Amino acid sequence: MSKLVESFRTHVQAQTKDGPQVAALRDEYPAMVEAMRGVPSEVPGETVWPCTVMLFLEGDTLKFCLNPKSGNRVAFGSVADASKGLSGVEQALVNGDFEWKARGRRSSS
Repeated sequence: MSKLVESFRTHVQAQTKDGPQVAALRDEYPAMVEAMRGVPSEVPGETVWPCTVMLFLEGDTLKFCLNPKSGNRVAFGSVADASKGLSGVEQALVNGDFEWKARGRRSSS
């Protein structure tokens, strides 16, 4: 991890002053909280914006979508065993088991 990302994370943690519930959530699901808060990208000139995390059930599969507040892409992933819940989503985020896709355009009719 770059010093820039470490510095940003320290700054965000100091600025947000997480209450005990958010701190516990961050401790258990750090990648998911990072996605919801946003972090600077390690790629120069890019920013990872805060995302809305949406969950869907399809049979026994838990599907998730990361929808950044800015940009033209969304990420989709799935957890084959829905009983793994948020732990499964966290593991998928850590492992990179999701795919970025171009944001669909809606027609204005």
